[in-house]
Amino acid sequence: MLSFRFVMPLDLGAKGSCQIGGNVATNAGGLRLIRYGSLHGNVLGLEVVLANGDVLDMLGTLRKDNTGYDLKHLFIGSEGSLGIITKVSILTPPKLSSVNIAFLACQDYLSCQKLLLEAKRSLGEILSAFEFMDSVAMDVVLNNLDGVRNPLAPTAHNFYVLIETTGTEESYDKEKLEKFLVGSMESGLISDGVLAQDINQASAFWRLREILAQIEPFVYEWTSNHRGSISAEHGVGLMKANKIFYSKSPEAVQLMASIKKLVDPKTILNPYKVLPHSLMSYS
Repeated sequence: MLSFRFVMPLDLGAKGSCQIGGNVATNAGGLRLIRYGSLHGNVLGLEVVLANGDVLDMLGTLRKDNTGYDLKHLFIGSEGSLGIITKVSILTPPKLSSVNIAFLACQDYLSCQKLLLEAKRSLGEILSAFEFMDSVAMDVVLNNLDGVRNPLAPTAHNFYVLIETTGTEESYDKEKLEKFLVGSMESGLISDGVLAQDINQASAFWRLREILAQIEPFVYEWTSNHRGSISAEHGVGLMKANKIFYSKSPEAVQLMASIKKLVDPKTILNPYKVLPHSLMSYS
């Protein structure tokens, strides 16, 4: 794909081992969700094998089609519980030549939130990634991964933010990012920061963030109380199947179970996943 100067709209820390079908089945979010959106917006069509062996051809490439239900969305994020995804047609944005990455420090979570809003306002169309971690996560990375170091001065920081911009004009993009960083520093949103000077330093910044894919960052009750999702990245799977009520109403979960039983009456497709075991009868 790179030889044709296109990129996948999804980028994961596990990109060396994951498969596109699995990405779609879990509706994986990835590192550049802020730029390209979720797979619900990027997948144009699917081919799916159903539980009875029928092949469901939904491989259209139209950007908009109002003829009936858009069935592909039923399978995106279903984790293989409704059918096996065998083919995907997906939007691939052009590869942009100008990439700039900054690694920043903030003193509190509110500053991270304000920094995100300001990044959207000031960087606009060139903002491609905004990732943050707290000091505890940073310590886990530094203490358990060889060859990794904090790119900022050894001062106590509570939160860290990685910002990436991608565009077509190197000088314009870098000037825009630098102006944003200066303004954020003067307003007190960031307390320290560094701009990657080459691809090696940029890769080192990303490595700090990508290793965090193994850390579970949410507490179910807190997330539920704030109307969040207990699985915003890689699906529900086995471990969280009985926790789905934290994020979905009983009526919504019951409807999901009804759809599962309709499409897969013998519950042979990826059993024990997604839906609570109390609603499903697995043989």
